[in-house]
Amino acid sequence: FSRPPQQILWSALPNKDYVRDPQSGSHHSRGVALDLTLIGTEGEPLDMGTAFDTMEEKSHHFYADLPVDVQRHRLMLLGIMLAAGFQAIATEWWHYELPNADDYPLLDDE
Repeated sequence: FSRPPQQILWSALPNKDYVRDPQSGSHHSRGVALDLTLIGTEGEPLDMGTAFDTMEEKSHHFYADLPVDVQRHRLMLLGIMLAAGFQAIATEWWHYELPNADDYPLLDDE
């Protein structure tokens, strides 16, 4: 399987905490992962403390040095997604995936 975007990410940041090695494939490329946030009643994204795909410690689910409202938003998203049957990864507040994600086959983009 050819995954040029995944290879670009891996080449720029070969850190398994944030990017999957393109040789093994990401859970997104298996169709079992999604990245999302919460939207407020006025249609605005709620403050989650970092932008989407911020690859640093501040992006971790339980990073403590954040305002209380940001921690509340992250915990709300986590609770909703866990109740829906998804799993979280510790390093990205926005990323959720189905259990046993590695058991699903890689999807062919072509």
